[in-house]
Amino acid sequence: MDKQEIFDVIIGGSYAGLLATITLGPSLRRMLIIDGGLPYNRQTPHAHYFITPNGIKPSEILKKAKSQVLGYETVSFINDVALKGNKSAENFDAIHACLPFTQHSDIPAQLNGSISEQGLIQVDAMQKTKSNGLFACGDNSTQIRSIASAVATGIMAGAMANLEPREERFLNKLK
Repeated sequence: MDKQEIFDVIIGGSYAGLLATITLGPSLRRMLIIDGGLPYNRQTPHAHYFITPNGIKPSEILKKAKSQVLGYETVSFINDVALKGNKSAENFDAIHACLPFTQHSDIPAQLNGSISEQGLIQVDAMQKTKSNGLFACGDNSTQIRSIASAVATGIMAGAMANLEPREERFLNKLK
């Protein structure tokens, strides 16, 4: 996929990142997921606190979720680690997902996202950071460590990343 064609970049392809992607999927926006393949729960034998797949291995849930997300022709997946981020276009959204308390990269800081004293990316109720177009979801932005929480924040981040460009266009038309 040519980088000029990509509208959204999702860093972290675990629960929150995949759910943000599937939330954006119906809008047919070109998306790239970059994931290093080391989810925080990779050593957890069974999922808990998640009603349908309770007791199933998290890796099995993740495998199924990834196959569903990759069903969208507009989604590409790279098994790699993102090291640097640049905001190069006015409609570039970066969703940085599923990192533990110790951030694995300084991409949020590179994109002017605030980091709390606890090492979490600071977001509002809509998972938006202080940097326009930058959303964070999953373990990198909350102290709650659960698949259900990651899923909830991923839905919100994806929905808001999808809504933001439309709101801007609408407001620009009013001017």
